[in-house]
Amino acid sequence: MKKLFKSIFYFVFVMFFIIVYSFFDMAKTTRATFVISGILQGNIVSYKASGEPYRGAMVGGMPFLVSKISELKKKAQKSRSAFYLLDCGDDFPGTAHSYYSQCRAVVDTMNLMGVTAMLLGNRELDYGFEVLKARARDANFPILAANVRNKNDGAPFAEFQDSLILPVDDAGFKIAVLGITPPETLTDSTIKNVSELALMGETETVEIFKRKASKEGASFTVALTQLDFEKDRQLLELLVKSGIDMVIGLDFTNQMNGIKKSGDTVLVALNGFAKGAQLTKVDVFFDTRTRRPFDFCAEVVPVAVNQIEPDGDCAKIVSDYLRKLDAIMNQVIAVSEVDLKRPFNEETNFGNLIADYMRKAASAEVAIQNAGSFRADIDSGDVTVGDFYNALPFDNDIVSIEVAGDVLYDVINATCRRERGLLQISGASYSYDANAAQSGHTAEALLSFSIGGAEIRKDKKYIVATNSFLASGQGGYPQLKNCRLVGSFGNLRESAMMHIREDKILKPSIEGRITRVSKP
Repeated sequence: MKKLFKSIFYFVFVMFFIIVYSFFDMAKTTRATFVISGILQGNIVSYKASGEPYRGAMVGGMPFLVSKISELKKKAQKSRSAFYLLDCGDDFPGTAHSYYSQCRAVVDTMNLMGVTAMLLGNRELDYGFEVLKARARDANFPILAANVRNKNDGAPFAEFQDSLILPVDDAGFKIAVLGITPPETLTDSTIKNVSELALMGETETVEIFKRKASKEGASFTVALTQLDFEKDRQLLELLVKSGIDMVIGLDFTNQMNGIKKSGDTVLVALNGFAKGAQLTKVDVFFDTRTRRPFDFCAEVVPVAVNQIEPDGDCAKIVSDYLRKLDAIMNQVIAVSEVDLKRPFNEETNFGNLIADYMRKAASAEVAIQNAGSFRADIDSGDVTVGDFYNALPFDNDIVSIEVAGDVLYDVINATCRRERGLLQISGASYSYDANAAQSGHTAEALLSFSIGGAEIRKDKKYIVATNSFLASGQGGYPQLKNCRLVGSFGNLRESAMMHIREDKILKPSIEGRITRVSKP
């Protein structure tokens, strides 16, 4: 009996010691929860996912996104974790609702998300810089753009912040967050939308931030970016070498599962095609004595409509906007017998349809349209005004330019060398070597290029229909900037809808205009 009593006593004593030790050990640990959102592209309404991993499911929509974020925040607070919602940008433009409300619908609903900070993405500029500044003033959260400056005087804009210092606890533990607007913003946006902007060098931007973080006593640094971790190696290497602790970027492969490491830097990724269908959550565990992280735990969080109760306040805001816009958006302009598709790296039936309309509108020999101008597929059946605003959200005009044959050849060769985004074409066809395209930017990838059934003549000049974005030398095709403007034919989207109304029935197909060859 005494032995049993002694054993019980020892057991209780050991358990008491373990509990007390664990308590004091936990007291030495601080936790911060980061939820990463962004790439909404104006999608305030739930939609059926067309890609993996949620193909066919109803996902996203601001009422469901707000509700899911609120749930994650409550869980973090319950576990005594500091909570931060960092947004990768490219949120405001992109849909009919966004266009007609000049992004108010997106900002009004994002104001319910509890955003800690949002990155200024290049898509935020799609409806013009004045619209962006107005929406930035409407937002109840800061928009970070450390490298964006006024082109005229080099000063920052009052509507944006360079960085943010976030308190973690009451003992002076701080986190510093830097926002770097994508370096390609000046070339991937319409010239008139970026005419006031200049971008500081990335090295200078990071150095200024590091000095500020040190001065403010921040012991953990975060860079909020739109880096493609698989491709944007130069900026990533700069951030890693500079000692940034955590870099937030994008994953277009859907293979990162939210997190990986590069040296001592943790890389956190949001799906590059998120559109509100997915969040990334990262828990960072800090030693309170050193205020340095010792562990990271990441989770990809789906925003599935059938698993979430929508936020009522947000649902009311969305409903109010829908009621105002539905009379316009739901107008049927045609019936499509096939799905209108827009894969980036091949000929598409949607691309053929629009390029044909452009060539017809401009009475041109050739038409070229960039793949990035298509932002959504359109399902077969009734085609509405809203469908077209979602699919072609950019306010580009159709223009015709006079292009020398050798310049046009260089443009098509350049598109064949791109990793993503083949120019869609009408009145012509081309084939290219996919292996040469992958071997580097100096490779000759174009195998054949014919116009009107005849091989291109480099000494001849052609009338080419394109959009005003490409004609201004943007999108990676500076060769077109100095080509003579022949004519302008109005808004591309409105012109396309006019032709669609006339056709009534749509059935575009793949015709062999673009042929991919893999030579040994």
